[in-house]
Amino acid sequence: MDTVNRKKMLVFSFVTSASLSTFIYFVIKGEYGEVKALIESGIFFICFFVSGILFSWIFLNKYSQNFLESLKNKTNVQQEILINNDLETCMRKCVESVKILQLYDMHVSANEITFKTYAGLKSFGERVTIVVREEVGQCNVAISSKSLIARTLIDYGKNKKNVDLIVKKLMDLH
Repeated sequence: MDTVNRKKMLVFSFVTSASLSTFIYFVIKGEYGEVKALIESGIFFICFFVSGILFSWIFLNKYSQNFLESLKNKTNVQQEILINNDLETCMRKCVESVKILQLYDMHVSANEITFKTYAGLKSFGERVTIVVREEVGQCNVAISSKSLIARTLIDYGKNKKNVDLIVKKLMDLH
């Protein structure tokens, strides 16, 4: 994370924690115009402002890189299998196996199949890619599924389910 984004995140967390704490204090106390309430809310504001600075500094310096890296590939699922056939037969089986999913926008090339699945209650859809590489007497089939929305944090196992269904269907056809 670059310095500009760190500073923006730091300022955002300060402003958010400070304004939220002041608002909560006024709502709890219910004393909107009294000087005593303003002094108390100022102390409350300073405490939360300092805690916001501390939290932001700890998060940005200690955990941000590891946290962001751990989120980056959580929803991307990949698996490779070997099939004892030539490239043309493997591609035909792969095209047949993906028909068990509700798909659209399917593109088939000489050794790759790419398609999207429809959005549902658990996700906004996924992009599934199958790449077939011919090796000596067999094909290496690499299946990957990732969410259509790049910043998806939780996919409720939908990508894994897509890959597992395709692998199961390929094994049944084999």
